Amino acid sequence: MGLAAVTAPAKRLVRQERRRADLVAERIWELQLRWGGLPSRGEMTALLRRNGLGTFSEYVEAQVAGAGRRNFLPVDRARFVQDVRSNWPDAVPGILGVAEAAVAGRLSLFGREGVPLARRRAPGGVARLDWPRDPLSGKRFPRWPSEWRWGSLALPPPGADVKGPWEVSRAQHLVTVGQAYWLTGDERYARCFALSISDFTRRNPVRLGPHWACNMDVSLRVVGWLAALGFFQGSPCLGRRWWELFCRSLVAHGRFMLAHLEFGTLDGRVVTSNHYLANVFGLYWLALNFPGLDAGALWRGTAERALEAECQRQVNPDGGPFEASIPYLRLVLEMLLSAWALGNQAGHRLSEAYRQRVAAGFDFLAAVRQEGGRLPQLGDADDGRAHVFTRYGKWPTESADWLLVAAAHVLGQPRWAEGTGPADQMERVFWGDGALPGEAAAPGGQQAPVRLFPASGAGVVRAGPSQLFIANTPIGTDGFGNHKHNDQLSVEWSVGRQPLLADPGSYSYTSDPQARNAFRATRAHTTVMVDGQEQHELRPELLFRLFARGSGHLEATDMGVAGSHSAYERLGVTFRRRVSIVEGAVLVVDDFLSGTDGHVVEWSFSLYPGVKAEVGQGRALLRGPDGGGCLWVGDLAIWQEQCWYSPGYGRRLPASRLRAARSDGPERVTWALAPLDVEVDLASAARAADELWARS
Repeated sequence: MGLAAVTAPAKRLVRQERRRADLVAERIWELQLRWGGLPSRGEMTALLRRNGLGTFSEYVEAQVAGAGRRNFLPVDRARFVQDVRSNWPDAVPGILGVAEAAVAGRLSLFGREGVPLARRRAPGGVARLDWPRDPLSGKRFPRWPSEWRWGSLALPPPGADVKGPWEVSRAQHLVTVGQAYWLTGDERYARCFALSISDFTRRNPVRLGPHWACNMDVSLRVVGWLAALGFFQGSPCLGRRWWELFCRSLVAHGRFMLAHLEFGTLDGRVVTSNHYLANVFGLYWLALNFPGLDAGALWRGTAERALEAECQRQVNPDGGPFEASIPYLRLVLEMLLSAWALGNQAGHRLSEAYRQRVAAGFDFLAAVRQEGGRLPQLGDADDGRAHVFTRYGKWPTESADWLLVAAAHVLGQPRWAEGTGPADQMERVFWGDGALPGEAAAPGGQQAPVRLFPASGAGVVRAGPSQLFIANTPIGTDGFGNHKHNDQLSVEWSVGRQPLLADPGSYSYTSDPQARNAFRATRAHTTVMVDGQEQHELRPELLFRLFARGSGHLEATDMGVAGSHSAYERLGVTFRRRVSIVEGAVLVVDDFLSGTDGHVVEWSFSLYPGVKAEVGQGRALLRGPDGGGCLWVGDLAIWQEQCWYSPGYGRRLPASRLRAARSDGPERVTWALAPLDVEVDLASAARAADELWARS
């Protein structure tokens, strides 16, 4: 037996022992983190003295006494109470109901009201929350692994969704609890606020557990705390010991946010997304609310530079979504608008280029908004919010009307708020001191028959009461495709206030991978599919990637939009879709295909929930609670099948989908959309569309 044969088992044993020692050392380090993380009193004093603010005790005494205005939220309690009770009396019961539920440990999450999350009650009847429990599945996440081990998909309990605990920890209900405190003066609400923060801090040590696994949620947690704080300043529940713990926790949060900025690389390029924007947004809120804790203005300096850069990156030049998702654009714009208002109030105004790009984003939202306020559900949606000022738990997840009201007020563009309802108007109460009324925003915004957003690959076509949205977006997030769907040349259609053809949404992410992939698949969208293959490569195990298999473009005239995409050129098939306004009220859709011999071409028409389809010869009558329309398909044989529609994260509703398929090598298929009372001759409509484009 040779020496190598003798030593090989010994070497393996040594390697195994070293591995065990490393794993034990990791667990010991995590154990040590349980008692660390927060800066000591001595460190806090050194930090504050460096900023010329005296000792920690002196700083805390100033906070207990009331440090005055911190952000753009209301500070005049009497005026706020009078305004709400006079102008929005119907909102008061809802505010008090949210506050009472929060005191009892029941929160509203993902469209579910009063989800029980109480761990136990504290003195005074205020519940402590079960922080690591997923409110959707009821399963509990492990509390002690560090943030470095949360990359393992095996760590969470099977079937649990970490977005549940993350949403709880964002503490976005506390603003509404603060409103209830101002309306009633009930100190139970102040105890609820104080206990929520102190209990979270003690039960979730820095860098340990699910609440430190995603820096975006760490950042939005700070914003949630600080947005609510102004309502409770001066309450006896916020005593010296509470303020000591709170300030130490804020410093720990700020350091964590700065050290864990979320960005990645793709093909050697640094790629950022809404997560990175949320990180610097949280730093900005922290730095401007508590400048004394920001040593050397490091947080503010980092945040301001990043906000200026990310504003230009996260919103396309034409105002459309960088991540190929309108719901995520809404979140991005809410953060950017909030930062703008915060800087105005603090005297650190962001640049004119920043304001213009934000305004372009709101112009995009106003342009694609349907008559009833619904936005097209392009791309992913997870109901993310920067902060929730009104209708906590009941805000309309398919709309942005409340945000358009805020933007109209802050940026001085009342046209964005046209058509919004009374409940949406209440939002402006919370943005008043961040506003600079009368400033001009980006040009545009008129309800022209056709609006094209070429950089974003989106267009809007209006014909009478009909509105059609067409998407041909590039792979979002610099080609990463984290929130992009296979929706090339997909359309949405509404007549008046009734959505008829609609993108099905997102439903879920990691908790249901099969559903995740079904909702972002080609067949789920109102577009064309060839040979049952996805437009872009969708790898089922990579839930936040989409690999480009083609590119596209859109062009427009005064009477229509046309676009093409090369997704199926790998199969030898080309696809071009053209939408034209004919006779004022008819939308004619021409699908031009070539190279389809030997291939099966499928059409999908995804219906909005509650829309019933009556399929007849050459057409389908579509009727919903608020109106209807007719889909004219000629000799395209269609059938109906059941599917799902998601109005918000974690929710899905039964819906229907119309489908058709042909394998006879069609070169042109014409179909049309019209109000119920309009008759359409497809052959004549196709000729009229050809004449329009020939003249253009």
